[in-house]
Amino acid sequence: MLVLVATLISDVVFGYCILSRWEFEIRKKINPKTDYDFTWATYYTYKLINLRIPNYYYIRVAVIFLIVSISTNIYFKFIYK
Repeated sequence: MLVLVATLISDVVFGYCILSRWEFEIRKKINPKTDYDFTWATYYTYKLINLRIPNYYYIRVAVIFLIVSISTNIYFKFIYK
């Protein structure tokens, strides 16, 4: 639950997951020519199907997913018994 909340805060405040930023820094050290914009989903979508999807789409989907996940966890932990 803590990881979900931390990831949600990171996505809302920074616009990307902290782990994505760390991955970006590692990729840049390995290959300085890497075109990467802090979201693994954008990077891998482009690599797999050669299609660039806007970053804001992934941020919205991530925030929605995290809110649903946190809500589901709260429901099953505290309400549904």
